[in-house]
Amino acid sequence: KFQVSIHHQRQLDDPRLLMVFKGAPERVIDRCSHILMEDPSDPSKAVEVELTDEYREKYDTAYATLGGMGERVLGFAHKYLDVNEYPQDYAFDPDVKPPRYPPLGV
Repeated sequence: KFQVSIHHQRQLDDPRLLMVFKGAPERVIDRCSHILMEDPSDPSKAVEVELTDEYREKYDTAYATLGGMGERVLGFAHKYLDVNEYPQDYAFDPDVKPPRYPPLGV
């Protein structure tokens, strides 16, 4: 199970729409191509890196560990949508199957 929502940004100088995705960890990670990691040169910032098999294994281990302790685990992801493909006035239709939002590469 998962939920997707599309948001306008508060920064007036950035016209991109923001897609937010949440749900079962395995559903979220299967749609991701990159992750945010702490920037080694500035820990107050994050850098986007490719989601490698090593990072996926660490994700799965953390998810299994928390789940094994009885913790409820949710996955979260976001993606800024290409303004040329998804302009501010793009008409998203939740009833269209398959959905017309980027299902992969979050």
